[in-house]
Amino acid sequence: MPPLVRFIIFILIFLCLNSPSYSQVHIGLKAGQGYSNLGMGLSDPLYVSYNNGSFTSSIAHRANGKRRGFQGGAFAIFDIRRQFSIQTEVLYSVNGSHARNTGHEWVLKYVEFPLLARIELPFSSSTSLFVLSGVKLGINVFKEFRGIGGIGQPYSYELENVNNLDWGLVFGTGLSHQLGNFAPLLELRYVYGLSKISTSEKTSNFQPEIFYLIENEAKNRQLSILAGIAYKL
Repeated sequence: MPPLVRFIIFILIFLCLNSPSYSQVHIGLKAGQGYSNLGMGLSDPLYVSYNNGSFTSSIAHRANGKRRGFQGGAFAIFDIRRQFSIQTEVLYSVNGSHARNTGHEWVLKYVEFPLLARIELPFSSSTSLFVLSGVKLGINVFKEFRGIGGIGQPYSYELENVNNLDWGLVFGTGLSHQLGNFAPLLELRYVYGLSKISTSEKTSNFQPEIFYLIENEAKNRQLSILAGIAYKL
């Protein structure tokens, strides 16, 4: 766990323990679309290596394109003080990137567990602007490299050496509108990955018939637009 993540979690736990009580709990669902990449520059190569049993070849692709993917799940909001809450979530998120004009792409899917501080800034008695900030832990459940072969046939291979855990910082803002016990919401958030996606440096000691991601500086980045609804218990 990165030191910055430990510090943020400590602050959030401290705020929870020093609050009088949870005055209100909200639960809800949200879903939307994310635009992700691997934090690479426009000219930075992202290497994929393949061992066919006789030799190992490394191909450099420029993973500079954003990839669209689904993001959604459930959340709970615990009111701590007036206009301040702790928000926990369980999300399914499709991340990755693609190399522009080549048909190659990296698809990484995670189950994520954000832990966020939430500040409400009321516009009126029923409408509020909210701001989110915190950390998230992602557990990788899918990792694949896709491309187009020389005769135009698509292919896909599982990537072998992707980190199972992905830590990141979360920043977001949105609007919510209270309608009785329900509150529709619209949210914009950005995730800045702290963990390196690949577990390996460049090496020739690869197993046959396996694709490897070997650029050790790639990290997840994602901008998401989400819509949802909360219910006050």
